[in-house]
Amino acid sequence: MDENDNIEKEITEDNTTDEKEVVEELTDEDEDIKLEDDDIMEDESSEKTGFSLPSSFSGGGNDLKKRLILIMGIILGLFLVIGLFMGIASIFSKPSYTYEDVEDIMKDAAKEYFADHKKSLPKGKQVVAITDSTLIKNEYMDEMSEYLGEDTSCSGRVTVKKVDGKYAYTPYLNCGSEYNSTELHKALKKKIVTSGEGLYSVNNGYIFRGEKVKNYVKMNKKTWRVVKISGNNEVMLVLNSVYENSSVWDDRFNTTEGYNSGINDYKASRIREFLKKTYRDKDKDTKILSTDDKAKMVNFDLCIAKRKVGSTVKDNSIECGEVLSDQKMGLLTVSDYMFASLDPKCTKDNDPSCQNYNYLATDYEWVLVTASKNNDSEIFYISNTGEISTTEAMTYSDIRPVIMLSSDTMVKGGKGTKSKPYIVR
Repeated sequence: MDENDNIEKEITEDNTTDEKEVVEELTDEDEDIKLEDDDIMEDESSEKTGFSLPSSFSGGGNDLKKRLILIMGIILGLFLVIGLFMGIASIFSKPSYTYEDVEDIMKDAAKEYFADHKKSLPKGKQVVAITDSTLIKNEYMDEMSEYLGEDTSCSGRVTVKKVDGKYAYTPYLNCGSEYNSTELHKALKKKIVTSGEGLYSVNNGYIFRGEKVKNYVKMNKKTWRVVKISGNNEVMLVLNSVYENSSVWDDRFNTTEGYNSGINDYKASRIREFLKKTYRDKDKDTKILSTDDKAKMVNFDLCIAKRKVGSTVKDNSIECGEVLSDQKMGLLTVSDYMFASLDPKCTKDNDPSCQNYNYLATDYEWVLVTASKNNDSEIFYISNTGEISTTEAMTYSDIRPVIMLSSDTMVKGGKGTKSKPYIVR
């Protein structure tokens, strides 16, 4: 090999080495460029999504999908397990019922039974009773244990009677010492007093007297006050407030007075007609009685005899000298108002002391059923100071209607106070 060949070989080897270095340098630069591009893409992705992927998810798109699928599967599984437990719990757990709920169940079951057995409904004044065992046997309701638990020892019945063309259903539930359905008159008579405020035993009945007495009753969103309980346990109520509409007691032409001062004969009065319309009222804004309320009511005798102003009698012996029978709605008498007062100075109907210690006293005027015997145009009313006064029958007055509830009217709670009145079932 000559000298020229050696020189050419050295040049070739040097060039080859330089090319390798150049390639390696280019490769490194490309890798740097690639890394920089990845960083830029990751930064841009973070800006768009609002977060950066954790390092544990940087292993590629397939790994990310697998991890997301795994997480979604775990979440779905948890929901399925929770739903399964809830389903099992609903199967084995019993619904919780109160005694009042069971009374309602019996009542509804009885209605369904008699709808299918109309020939068994009461006729006239007949009262029909159906037991819980009959309702259960005929599959109108479940066993008592289904509502009150396996250890229950309750039994029940539902009585049915016809009142004013409608059937009234009254449930009775007997659970021994745990619970017993209670009639209103029994709830009221739990405490009888002989002095102070409360319920007094008078003759053959009971009368509330005093200013702060527990005689509030709630029916159809209206609040009433118990006035008295009759000898056969029927309960007289007076509306706690005045009726929305007012009326004249009477506005007919009076020949004695010579103008339309009115005639104070209740049997032929405008106020009697007005009370009949009030009873039939179906306007949702003004009606005070629902269909269910009317089914609990009984007709009663209304004492309508006149009395002289200044009379000292307050036991209704004067007013009941004339009676209008089978009334659905009426008004209080002068004696009703007087006897409710505990003030010993309330000895005459025109005595201002009758407003004292009297739950019937109000700061607004309302009319009574009693007319004055002094003439044929005046009637008694309660003034806005609570005094018993007289005025011409033609005067427009507010009214506080009176009704009578049957002896088997039931209560489902309450204590008779203003905040917790007895709730009529």
